[in-house]
Amino acid sequence: FSRPTTAVRRRVHSFSSPSSKADETLSFLDALCDVDTGEGCPVDTTEAETVEVALDIGDGRALIPAVFELSNPGNTIETFDLDMPLGIIFEDDGSGVITVAEISESGAAARKGVQIGDKLRATSCVVQKKRADFTYWVGGVGDSGKQKALFQTDRATFPKAMAEIRSNSELDGRVVLVLERAP
Repeated sequence: FSRPTTAVRRRVHSFSSPSSKADETLSFLDALCDVDTGEGCPVDTTEAETVEVALDIGDGRALIPAVFELSNPGNTIETFDLDMPLGIIFEDDGSGVITVAEISESGAAARKGVQIGDKLRATSCVVQKKRADFTYWVGGVGDSGKQKALFQTDRATFPKAMAEIRSNSELDGRVVLVLERAP
């Protein structure tokens, strides 16, 4: 009993060795910038501002450090502690930047100095504490397990940023906004 044989064609691809490609890429990069000495490397001229945002985290107020790269030199970072409703209409400018589009004259934002054109950079939000952090009292009354956190809105979707702002209503109805303001 004999079986017919079939020819199998195999495709053979020729690849250069991974190390040679990596060496070529590193050589090219080294020609542009010496990371050891900094020679030939572009200077980072992006201005950044570090702020400490005061948040009530349940066990008192804490200062949360945050660094924001400014979109334009001369801009500043401002923080606002506001009661809900805020009296602000935000809009996405199409490039992922969320700005203050309208302010109600009778709202909390107008009273505290928020301005049209301010860019939303971060907001307080409510998050669930880890199980180990819960403190329950006798009788079933105790900690809700929720606390404040700072949510940076850079590269966040508009719906996500708005949801994080709204989440503050789950705890105390106070919102901390971090806004970038042009001069």
